[in-house]
Amino acid sequence: MRLAVELINNKNDGWFDNNTAQIHFIMQLNNSGCDSEQAVVCLDYQNDWAIQKHNAPLDGLIGAECSAGSISTAALGNSLTLPQISFKSSTTELSDKDLYPYFARTCASDAAQGPALTNLLINLGISPYVALVSTTDGYGVSMSESFASSYESSGNIILVNIVYTPSSTTDYDEIITQIAQSGAPAIVLVVYPEEVEKILKAASKHSVLSSNSVIWIGADSWIDLELNVTLPNGIIGVSAYQADNPQTIKYTELWKSLDPVKYPDTDGDRSTFSTYSLYIMDAVTALALAYQKAIDDATGLTGSQLRQYVYNALVKDIAFVGVSGNINFDAQGDLTNPQFRVVNYDSNIGWKTIGVATSSSIVFTDEMVW
Repeated sequence: MRLAVELINNKNDGWFDNNTAQIHFIMQLNNSGCDSEQAVVCLDYQNDWAIQKHNAPLDGLIGAECSAGSISTAALGNSLTLPQISFKSSTTELSDKDLYPYFARTCASDAAQGPALTNLLINLGISPYVALVSTTDGYGVSMSESFASSYESSGNIILVNIVYTPSSTTDYDEIITQIAQSGAPAIVLVVYPEEVEKILKAASKHSVLSSNSVIWIGADSWIDLELNVTLPNGIIGVSAYQADNPQTIKYTELWKSLDPVKYPDTDGDRSTFSTYSLYIMDAVTALALAYQKAIDDATGLTGSQLRQYVYNALVKDIAFVGVSGNINFDAQGDLTNPQFRVVNYDSNIGWKTIGVATSSSIVFTDEMVW
Protein backbone atom coordinates (compact mmCIF):
# COMPACT_ATOMS: atom_id res chain seq x y z
CA MET A 1 0.00 0.00 0.00
CA ARG A 2 2.78 2.41 0.90
CA LEU A 3 4.45 1.93 -2.48
CA ALA A 4 1.20 2.45 -4.38
CA VAL A 5 0.47 5.74 -2.61
CA GLU A 6 4.02 6.98 -3.10
CA LEU A 7 3.92 6.20 -6.83
CA ILE A 8 0.65 8.12 -7.26
CA ASN A 9 1.91 11.07 -5.20
CA ASN A 10 5.20 11.32 -7.12
CA LYS A 11 4.48 13.32 -10.27
CA ASN A 12 7.79 12.58 -11.96
CA ASP A 13 7.97 8.78 -11.97
CA GLY A 14 5.79 7.90 -14.96
CA TRP A 15 2.90 6.39 -12.99
CA PHE A 16 -0.14 8.17 -14.48
CA ASP A 17 1.50 11.51 -13.67
CA ASN A 18 -0.52 13.58 -16.14
CA ASN A 19 -3.78 11.83 -15.27
CA THR A 20 -3.46 12.35 -11.51
CA ALA A 21 -1.67 15.71 -11.53
CA GLN A 22 -3.70 17.23 -8.68
CA ILE A 23 -3.98 14.11 -6.52
CA HIS A 24 -1.99 13.67 -3.33
CA PHE A 25 -3.09 10.89 -0.99
CA ILE A 26 -2.48 10.79 2.75
CA MET A 27 -2.43 7.18 3.92
CA GLN A 28 -3.68 5.77 7.22
CA LEU A 29 -3.18 2.02 7.67
CA ASN A 30 -5.09 -0.32 9.98
CA ASN A 31 -5.27 -4.11 10.11
CA SER A 32 -8.67 -5.67 10.79
CA GLY A 33 -7.29 -9.21 10.80
CA CYS A 34 -10.17 -10.38 8.58
CA ASP A 35 -12.57 -9.74 11.48
CA SER A 36 -15.80 -7.99 10.49
CA GLU A 37 -16.28 -6.20 13.80
CA GLN A 38 -12.65 -5.10 13.97
CA ALA A 39 -12.92 -3.78 10.41
CA VAL A 40 -15.70 -1.41 11.51
CA VAL A 41 -13.60 -0.32 14.49
CA CYS A 42 -10.70 0.41 12.13
CA LEU A 43 -12.86 2.40 9.73
CA ASP A 44 -14.39 4.44 12.56
CA TYR A 45 -10.90 5.16 13.85
CA GLN A 46 -9.64 6.20 10.42
CA ASN A 47 -12.61 8.48 9.81
CA ASP A 48 -12.24 10.13 13.24
CA TRP A 49 -8.52 10.55 12.54
CA ALA A 50 -9.25 12.27 9.23
CA ILE A 51 -11.75 14.64 10.83
CA GLN A 52 -9.41 15.55 13.69
CA LYS A 53 -6.31 15.83 11.50
CA HIS A 54 -7.75 17.41 8.35
CA ASN A 55 -11.20 18.70 9.36
CA ALA A 56 -12.87 16.40 6.82
CA PRO A 57 -13.95 12.74 6.71
CA LEU A 58 -12.18 10.08 4.67
CA ASP A 59 -12.14 10.47 0.89
CA GLY A 60 -11.78 6.77 0.11
CA LEU A 61 -11.00 3.30 1.41
CA ILE A 62 -8.68 0.71 -0.11
CA GLY A 63 -9.61 -2.71 1.29
CA ALA A 64 -10.51 -4.70 3.15
CA GLU A 65 -8.55 -7.79 2.23
CA CYS A 66 -11.11 -10.38 3.39
CA SER A 67 -14.73 -10.41 2.30
CA ALA A 68 -16.04 -10.34 5.87
CA GLY A 69 -14.19 -7.09 6.53
CA SER A 70 -15.32 -5.53 3.27
CA ILE A 71 -18.95 -6.43 3.91
CA SER A 72 -18.99 -4.62 7.25
CA THR A 73 -17.00 -1.58 6.06
CA ALA A 74 -19.02 -1.27 2.85
CA ALA A 75 -22.22 -1.29 4.94
CA LEU A 76 -20.84 1.52 7.09
CA GLY A 77 -19.51 3.22 3.97
CA ASN A 78 -23.08 3.51 2.73
CA SER A 79 -23.86 6.00 5.49
CA LEU A 80 -20.54 7.79 4.91
CA THR A 81 -20.91 7.94 1.10
CA LEU A 82 -17.39 6.46 1.01
CA PRO A 83 -15.88 5.10 -2.22
CA GLN A 84 -14.27 1.75 -1.38
CA ILE A 85 -12.09 -0.45 -3.57
CA SER A 86 -11.00 -3.87 -2.35
CA PHE A 87 -8.09 -5.74 -3.86
CA LYS A 88 -9.02 -9.23 -2.62
CA SER A 89 -12.64 -9.46 -1.38
CA SER A 90 -14.40 -11.67 -3.92
CA THR A 91 -17.75 -12.67 -2.39
CA THR A 92 -20.72 -12.14 -4.70
CA GLU A 93 -22.68 -10.43 -1.90
CA LEU A 94 -20.61 -7.28 -2.37
CA SER A 95 -22.07 -6.81 -5.85
CA ASP A 96 -25.44 -5.89 -4.31
CA LYS A 97 -25.74 -2.15 -4.94
CA ASP A 98 -28.78 -1.85 -2.67
CA LEU A 99 -26.62 -2.90 0.28
CA TYR A 100 -23.18 -1.70 -0.81
CA PRO A 101 -23.64 1.21 -3.22
CA TYR A 102 -20.06 2.54 -3.01
CA PHE A 103 -18.08 -0.70 -3.26
CA ALA A 104 -15.82 -1.79 -6.12
CA ARG A 105 -12.91 -4.20 -6.49
CA THR A 106 -9.87 -4.81 -8.64
CA CYS A 107 -9.98 -8.56 -7.97
CA ALA A 108 -12.47 -10.79 -9.75
CA SER A 109 -15.82 -11.63 -8.17
CA ASP A 110 -16.61 -15.24 -7.27
CA ALA A 111 -19.46 -14.89 -9.75
CA ALA A 112 -16.77 -14.95 -12.46
CA GLN A 113 -14.41 -17.46 -10.83
CA GLY A 114 -16.99 -20.25 -10.48
CA PRO A 115 -17.80 -20.38 -14.21
CA ALA A 116 -14.10 -20.05 -15.09
CA LEU A 117 -13.29 -23.10 -12.94
CA THR A 118 -16.19 -25.00 -14.52
CA ASN A 119 -14.93 -24.09 -17.98
CA LEU A 120 -11.46 -25.36 -17.06
CA LEU A 121 -12.74 -28.72 -15.80
CA ILE A 122 -14.92 -29.28 -18.85
CA ASN A 123 -12.03 -28.42 -21.20
CA LEU A 124 -9.78 -30.89 -19.38
CA GLY A 125 -12.44 -33.59 -19.39
CA ILE A 126 -12.75 -33.52 -15.59
CA SER A 127 -16.48 -34.13 -15.65
CA PRO A 128 -19.27 -35.04 -15.20
CA TYR A 129 -18.65 -36.00 -11.56
CA VAL A 130 -16.85 -34.21 -8.70
CA ALA A 131 -16.98 -33.90 -4.92
CA LEU A 132 -17.18 -30.35 -3.52
CA VAL A 133 -15.80 -29.34 -0.12
CA SER A 134 -16.28 -25.81 1.24
CA THR A 135 -16.54 -23.89 4.49
CA THR A 136 -19.34 -21.80 5.97
CA ASP A 137 -17.48 -18.46 5.85
CA GLY A 138 -18.45 -15.80 3.32
CA TYR A 139 -15.82 -16.81 0.77
CA GLY A 140 -16.60 -20.52 1.05
CA VAL A 141 -20.33 -20.00 0.57
CA SER A 142 -19.96 -17.48 -2.26
CA MET A 143 -17.39 -19.38 -4.30
CA SER A 144 -18.89 -22.85 -3.78
CA GLU A 145 -22.36 -21.63 -4.79
CA SER A 146 -20.93 -19.95 -7.89
CA PHE A 147 -19.06 -23.10 -8.92
CA ALA A 148 -21.92 -25.50 -8.11
CA SER A 149 -24.41 -23.42 -10.07
CA SER A 150 -22.24 -23.18 -13.19
CA TYR A 151 -21.02 -26.80 -13.00
CA GLU A 152 -24.47 -28.33 -12.59
CA SER A 153 -26.10 -26.04 -15.14
CA SER A 154 -23.59 -27.42 -17.64
CA GLY A 155 -25.04 -30.90 -17.15
CA ASN A 156 -22.53 -32.15 -14.58
CA ILE A 157 -23.16 -33.73 -11.18
CA ILE A 158 -21.70 -32.99 -7.74
CA LEU A 159 -21.74 -36.42 -6.09
CA VAL A 160 -21.24 -35.10 -2.58
CA ASN A 161 -21.33 -31.48 -1.37
CA ILE A 162 -19.63 -31.15 2.02
CA VAL A 163 -19.95 -27.86 3.91
CA TYR A 164 -18.35 -27.49 7.33
CA THR A 165 -17.36 -24.90 9.94
CA PRO A 166 -13.59 -25.03 10.67
CA SER A 167 -13.89 -23.77 14.24
CA SER A 168 -16.13 -26.68 15.20
CA THR A 169 -14.58 -29.40 13.03
CA THR A 170 -11.96 -31.83 14.34
CA ASP A 171 -12.73 -35.05 12.45
CA TYR A 172 -11.29 -34.52 8.99
CA ASP A 173 -11.22 -38.29 8.47
CA GLU A 174 -15.03 -38.13 8.26
CA ILE A 175 -14.78 -35.61 5.40
CA ILE A 176 -12.43 -37.93 3.55
CA THR A 177 -14.69 -40.92 4.23
CA GLN A 178 -17.67 -39.11 2.70
CA ILE A 179 -15.63 -38.26 -0.40
CA ALA A 180 -14.35 -41.83 -0.76
CA GLN A 181 -17.83 -43.29 -0.39
CA SER A 182 -19.15 -41.00 -3.11
CA GLY A 183 -16.73 -42.45 -5.64
CA ALA A 184 -15.91 -39.00 -6.99
CA PRO A 185 -12.81 -39.05 -9.24
CA ALA A 186 -12.10 -35.36 -8.56
CA ILE A 187 -12.33 -33.19 -5.44
CA VAL A 188 -12.89 -29.42 -5.57
CA LEU A 189 -11.63 -27.65 -2.43
CA VAL A 190 -13.07 -24.18 -1.75
CA VAL A 191 -11.33 -23.61 1.58
CA TYR A 192 -8.48 -21.55 3.02
CA PRO A 193 -4.86 -22.85 3.05
CA GLU A 194 -4.85 -24.10 6.65
CA GLU A 195 -7.93 -26.21 5.87
CA VAL A 196 -6.32 -27.63 2.73
CA GLU A 197 -3.43 -28.81 4.89
CA LYS A 198 -5.77 -30.61 7.32
CA ILE A 199 -7.79 -32.21 4.54
CA LEU A 200 -4.73 -33.43 2.62
CA LYS A 201 -3.13 -34.81 5.77
CA ALA A 202 -6.30 -36.78 6.48
CA ALA A 203 -6.46 -37.92 2.85
CA SER A 204 -2.90 -39.25 2.99
CA LYS A 205 -4.13 -41.93 5.40
CA HIS A 206 -6.66 -43.20 2.83
CA SER A 207 -4.98 -45.03 -0.05
CA VAL A 208 -7.92 -44.48 -2.38
CA LEU A 209 -7.45 -40.72 -2.17
CA SER A 210 -3.67 -40.71 -2.32
CA SER A 211 -3.66 -42.64 -5.59
CA ASN A 212 -3.02 -41.05 -8.97
CA SER A 213 -6.61 -41.77 -9.97
CA VAL A 214 -7.94 -38.84 -7.93
CA ILE A 215 -7.61 -35.24 -9.13
CA TRP A 216 -7.48 -32.39 -6.62
CA ILE A 217 -8.92 -29.08 -7.80
CA GLY A 218 -8.53 -25.71 -6.12
CA ALA A 219 -9.82 -22.16 -6.11
CA ASP A 220 -7.80 -18.97 -5.73
CA SER A 221 -7.83 -19.17 -1.91
CA TRP A 222 -5.00 -21.73 -1.96
CA ILE A 223 -3.87 -22.53 -5.48
CA ASP A 224 -0.27 -21.39 -6.11
CA LEU A 225 0.56 -21.05 -2.40
CA GLU A 226 3.27 -22.81 -0.41
CA LEU A 227 1.57 -25.15 2.06
CA ASN A 228 2.87 -27.11 5.05
CA VAL A 229 1.84 -30.45 3.61
CA THR A 230 3.00 -32.77 0.85
CA LEU A 231 1.02 -31.89 -2.25
CA PRO A 232 -0.12 -34.58 -4.67
CA ASN A 233 1.03 -34.36 -8.25
CA GLY A 234 -1.37 -32.91 -10.80
CA ILE A 235 -3.38 -30.44 -8.71
CA ILE A 236 -5.19 -28.04 -11.03
CA GLY A 237 -7.12 -24.84 -10.40
CA VAL A 238 -7.49 -21.14 -11.06
CA SER A 239 -5.80 -18.27 -9.31
CA ALA A 240 -5.54 -14.49 -9.47
CA TYR A 241 -4.52 -13.23 -12.88
CA GLN A 242 -1.16 -11.53 -13.30
CA ALA A 243 -0.58 -9.54 -16.46
CA ASP A 244 2.67 -9.41 -18.38
CA ASN A 245 2.62 -5.88 -19.72
CA PRO A 246 5.24 -3.11 -19.47
CA GLN A 247 3.57 -1.66 -16.36
CA THR A 248 3.68 -5.04 -14.62
CA ILE A 249 7.33 -5.57 -15.47
CA LYS A 250 8.23 -2.05 -14.31
CA TYR A 251 6.39 -2.49 -11.02
CA THR A 252 7.92 -5.94 -10.41
CA GLU A 253 11.46 -4.73 -10.96
CA LEU A 254 10.84 -1.72 -8.71
CA TRP A 255 9.53 -3.97 -5.93
CA LYS A 256 12.61 -6.18 -6.07
CA SER A 257 14.86 -3.12 -5.62
CA LEU A 258 13.12 -1.66 -2.57
CA ASP A 259 14.37 -1.53 0.99
CA PRO A 260 12.79 -4.58 2.71
CA VAL A 261 12.67 -2.72 6.03
CA LYS A 262 10.62 0.19 4.68
CA TYR A 263 8.62 -2.03 2.34
CA PRO A 264 8.30 -5.38 4.12
CA ASP A 265 6.78 -8.47 2.54
CA THR A 266 5.32 -11.60 4.05
CA ASP A 267 8.09 -14.11 3.36
CA GLY A 268 11.23 -11.97 3.28
CA ASP A 269 11.97 -12.98 -0.31
CA ARG A 270 12.42 -9.83 -2.38
CA SER A 271 12.40 -11.81 -5.64
CA THR A 272 8.71 -12.67 -5.20
CA PHE A 273 5.58 -10.89 -4.04
CA SER A 274 1.87 -11.57 -3.80
CA THR A 275 -0.09 -11.09 -6.98
CA TYR A 276 -2.55 -9.11 -4.89
CA SER A 277 0.02 -6.35 -4.43
CA LEU A 278 -0.64 -5.63 -8.11
CA TYR A 279 -4.35 -5.37 -7.33
CA ILE A 280 -3.56 -2.90 -4.51
CA MET A 281 -1.60 -0.73 -6.93
CA ASP A 282 -4.50 -0.73 -9.39
CA ALA A 283 -7.04 0.04 -6.65
CA VAL A 284 -5.10 3.12 -5.56
CA THR A 285 -4.64 4.16 -9.19
CA ALA A 286 -8.36 3.78 -9.94
CA LEU A 287 -9.32 5.93 -6.96
CA ALA A 288 -6.79 8.58 -7.97
CA LEU A 289 -8.07 8.68 -11.56
CA ALA A 290 -11.68 8.98 -10.35
CA TYR A 291 -10.81 11.88 -8.03
CA GLN A 292 -8.89 13.65 -10.78
CA LYS A 293 -11.90 13.35 -13.07
CA ALA A 294 -14.06 14.86 -10.34
CA ILE A 295 -11.63 17.75 -9.95
CA ASP A 296 -11.61 18.33 -13.72
CA ASP A 297 -15.35 17.96 -14.38
CA ALA A 298 -17.25 18.67 -11.17
CA THR A 299 -15.85 21.87 -9.77
CA GLY A 300 -17.73 23.15 -6.76
CA LEU A 301 -18.75 19.78 -5.39
CA THR A 302 -17.65 19.00 -1.84
CA GLY A 303 -18.28 16.45 0.88
CA SER A 304 -20.69 13.61 0.19
CA GLN A 305 -21.68 15.04 -3.22
CA LEU A 306 -18.05 14.93 -4.32
CA ARG A 307 -17.58 11.37 -3.06
CA GLN A 308 -20.79 10.31 -4.81
CA TYR A 309 -19.47 11.80 -8.06
CA VAL A 310 -16.14 10.04 -7.58
CA TYR A 311 -17.77 6.63 -7.21
CA ASN A 312 -20.01 7.19 -10.23
CA ALA A 313 -16.96 8.20 -12.26
CA LEU A 314 -15.13 5.12 -11.04
CA VAL A 315 -17.69 2.64 -12.36
CA LYS A 316 -18.74 4.58 -15.46
CA ASP A 317 -15.65 6.32 -16.80
CA ILE A 318 -12.43 4.88 -15.41
CA ALA A 319 -10.62 2.37 -17.63
CA PHE A 320 -6.88 1.81 -17.86
CA VAL A 321 -4.17 -0.80 -18.32
CA GLY A 322 -2.97 -1.50 -14.82
CA VAL A 323 -0.20 -3.62 -13.39
CA SER A 324 -2.67 -6.49 -12.87
CA GLY A 325 -4.27 -6.18 -16.31
CA ASN A 326 -7.15 -4.26 -17.85
CA ILE A 327 -9.13 -2.33 -15.24
CA ASN A 328 -12.71 -1.48 -16.15
CA PHE A 329 -15.70 -1.71 -13.81
CA ASP A 330 -19.31 -2.59 -14.46
CA ALA A 331 -22.32 -1.00 -12.75
CA GLN A 332 -21.90 -3.32 -9.75
CA GLY A 333 -18.30 -2.26 -9.23
CA ASP A 334 -17.00 -5.61 -10.50
CA LEU A 335 -14.29 -6.05 -13.10
CA THR A 336 -15.55 -6.62 -16.61
CA ASN A 337 -14.29 -9.78 -18.35
CA PRO A 338 -11.88 -10.87 -15.58
CA GLN A 339 -9.22 -13.44 -16.36
CA PHE A 340 -7.67 -16.15 -14.18
CA ARG A 341 -4.39 -17.99 -14.31
CA VAL A 342 -4.66 -21.75 -14.79
CA VAL A 343 -2.19 -23.25 -12.30
CA ASN A 344 -0.94 -26.84 -12.11
CA TYR A 345 1.22 -28.59 -9.50
CA ASP A 346 4.24 -30.56 -10.70
CA SER A 347 6.02 -32.34 -7.85
CA ASN A 348 9.34 -31.89 -9.68
CA ILE A 349 9.20 -28.11 -10.00
CA GLY A 350 6.23 -26.93 -7.90
CA TRP A 351 3.39 -24.69 -9.06
CA LYS A 352 3.39 -23.56 -12.68
CA THR A 353 1.05 -21.40 -14.74
CA ILE A 354 -0.18 -23.34 -17.77
CA GLY A 355 -2.81 -21.02 -19.21
CA VAL A 356 -5.43 -18.31 -18.87
CA ALA A 357 -9.14 -18.94 -18.33
CA THR A 358 -12.37 -16.95 -18.33
CA SER A 359 -15.95 -18.15 -18.02
CA SER A 360 -16.10 -18.70 -21.77
CA SER A 361 -12.56 -19.30 -23.03
CA ILE A 362 -9.28 -21.00 -22.18
CA VAL A 363 -5.83 -20.60 -23.70
CA PHE A 364 -3.23 -23.16 -22.62
CA THR A 365 0.42 -22.10 -22.74
CA ASP A 366 1.98 -25.24 -21.28
CA GLU A 367 1.16 -28.93 -20.84
CA MET A 368 -0.60 -30.14 -17.72
CA VAL A 369 1.00 -32.68 -15.39
CA TRP A 370 -1.54 -35.30 -14.32
